[in-house]
Amino acid sequence: VSTQSTWDRHSAAINGFALLHSYAGIRPDSQEALYNLGRAHHGLGLAHLAVHYYHRVLETPSDAMEAMQDAGPMASDDTPDPTDLRREAAYNLSLIYRASGADSLAAAVLAQHCTI
Repeated sequence: VSTQSTWDRHSAAINGFALLHSYAGIRPDSQEALYNLGRAHHGLGLAHLAVHYYHRVLETPSDAMEAMQDAGPMASDDTPDPTDLRREAAYNLSLIYRASGADSLAAAVLAQHCTI
């Protein structure tokens, strides 16, 4: 591995995170922005940081859910929300927990968020 290619990878990672944080600044309570930050950290092996963002996704309503809540009680229905990223975040969180040996914690997250 040359010094130049190492620098290029570091530079790309820094630029990528700058873009993700900029987007999260524009949409601070967006499930999408939080999930993307968690996924980026997870992909780079920064599991301790990914856990934080995945937990925030689990606590944040999707954009469609917020729109329905703003529209009032007449707008709600029982159709699944395709923009809701909580299941994806819970699954990724369970992978991190399993990799660290916390199988019971992984099972609890899946049972709470991914069971139909």
